[in-house]
Amino acid sequence: ITELEELAAQLGSDCPFFIRNVPARVTGRGECIAPIDLHLQGWHIALINPGIHISTVDAFGWIRPNDDRPGLNAWAGTGPEEWSGGLHNDFTRPAVERHPAIGMALDMLRQHGASFADMSGSGSTVFGFFKTALPQDWAATLPPDSDVDRALLKLTTPLPYFEAFLY
Repeated sequence: ITELEELAAQLGSDCPFFIRNVPARVTGRGECIAPIDLHLQGWHIALINPGIHISTVDAFGWIRPNDDRPGLNAWAGTGPEEWSGGLHNDFTRPAVERHPAIGMALDMLRQHGASFADMSGSGSTVFGFFKTALPQDWAATLPPDSDVDRALLKLTTPLPYFEAFLY
């Protein structure tokens, strides 16, 4: 662990992950980071945060992990096109059941052509992988009468280079 990762950990358990800017399997409280080879070069990602706070303690109480399916390492050497239907976040279903706006955000990503979309961690930010970049004004297509109109959006250039948040 680097000095910068130690400093990031003081901000939050999952913050050191973002220092390396590589795909990784993260365990423990977020401090155990093991890089994983995923085919992400050239993909674009969009993030939507529907503005919903989810307590980590509550989220862990909602899930029943499925230990019978292959672990994340089984997905090494694959990319977003291969993940749909097999790779999913155990937190997503119970979070969507309690907060429908999260499901709406996922639906929006899929409707805009995401090859793969899911929720990040225990929520509530969702992400979608796209073969081509979304237009910078795609946020204008979000329904103004939904909870998602408060969304914090992020678009990226082809991975692994990230741009700043759009407000």
